[in-house]
Amino acid sequence: ECDCPVGFRCKHAVATLFQFAQAGALTAEPSDSIPPEEQQRIKELEVKIWLNSLNSQGDKETVQGSFAGSEPGYNNVLLYWLRPAQTDLGLEVETVVARRLKRGGYGKPRPQSVEELNDDYARYLNFEHNERDIEVAGLLYSMAGRGHRYPQNIYPLKGDIGELALEKIISNQRCFWSGHENSQPLEWGSVRSLQLDWQLKDDNYQLNIEIVPPGDKLFLLKYFYYIDIEHNRLGRLEHPGLDQQQIQKILIAPPVPREMAEKVSSQLIQTWPDNEVPMPVKPEIETVHIKAQPAANARLHSVELDNHRIHLLSLRFNYDGHIIQPDHFSRSLGILEQQQRFIIERDLDFEQQCLALLKDCEFAPADNAGLNNFNHLDLLMLADSLNDSVWLWDEFQQHTMPMLREQGWQFEVDDSFYLQVDEADEWYGEIEQDSANDWFEMTLGIEIDGQTINLLPALVELLVEEKDP
Repeated sequence: ECDCPVGFRCKHAVATLFQFAQAGALTAEPSDSIPPEEQQRIKELEVKIWLNSLNSQGDKETVQGSFAGSEPGYNNVLLYWLRPAQTDLGLEVETVVARRLKRGGYGKPRPQSVEELNDDYARYLNFEHNERDIEVAGLLYSMAGRGHRYPQNIYPLKGDIGELALEKIISNQRCFWSGHENSQPLEWGSVRSLQLDWQLKDDNYQLNIEIVPPGDKLFLLKYFYYIDIEHNRLGRLEHPGLDQQQIQKILIAPPVPREMAEKVSSQLIQTWPDNEVPMPVKPEIETVHIKAQPAANARLHSVELDNHRIHLLSLRFNYDGHIIQPDHFSRSLGILEQQQRFIIERDLDFEQQCLALLKDCEFAPADNAGLNNFNHLDLLMLADSLNDSVWLWDEFQQHTMPMLREQGWQFEVDDSFYLQVDEADEWYGEIEQDSANDWFEMTLGIEIDGQTINLLPALVELLVEEKDP
């Protein structure tokens, strides 16, 4: 350590090491080279550190790096300054060190990279920090890397990792909005509402953004957040009708000329029919709310993938004549048909019960089997072999489907669905000797509706696939 403002790895340390090397002291034994008074000071320091550790508990952060013998209120301390990033809706944090003043607030700050918190020298740094700061340092460094884009003490906050870092930074109670460093530290606030509407200005409709209760700025990590500078609050933003991805898309909307307003509004409602999306003008579309008891609707069909035919059951739901196959778990779903917009209030409990019943019949989502671009309600029969799959499908068609029909289920069998188990009228087998050698030819098959079908090739393939024929 050094008493200069830098405090660590400074020019004074270099000069001391250089003089030490020049004197040939590098070959001396450490215990012989340290004066007795210095050894005593080191021992006293170790005892003080140990005594300080007695007051800390396992679930609390341990303060490290304070000067020995310094008075409370005069320590250098690591601070975080939040500010808007240069990118749209971005957020970044600047890390500095400043002396905590006796009268309150902080002295003149100096830039401080947190990278040094990630190495073995962190315990020797001459500013107050704790274990949470070390965790934050790792998160910040993982997002910024070290290129030429960011100064050494400025770090971007992005996505999931940015939210985790921000949570830890705020909890340290040493985080401020840039330019307001001598106010109270930022704290988490309650969730606020993001209000979006369009206003006509100079013959163009422009998106108007309002935070309720009022806030100063909004920014995006994984979710949207607001900053309330006056009350030192920071928290989540939510829109009553749009998810985070939809909010992000609508915020970049350009001004809409008056003559295009109706067309844009119609396009918005077609794109997001099940959301209360803000529109420049209200289109002439009738909204009908449907609250009806649903009926399960199952479509049996098949698709061909990589020269293999996959048979599927697509679970859907019939709400008052409107058949839907939802791809998310919202309480309502919108459908746009001609000049009518139907808002269906879904019975999520009923839908989940139907899905659970099919899973009990050995059905599973197609994406569980590695098939992409399918709805989570597109189901296939999971079995150890093709033979087992056929028998499970037969069991479902012969026994389960009639029972479900009695309970109100609706079934549609597509022409592409080929799985059908028939009883043979007769079995036949023929063996014919080849006159040219000692080999013979064999056929084994069945007769259905007067047509003979040779099953031997299929039986051989089936035996090859079976683990234990």
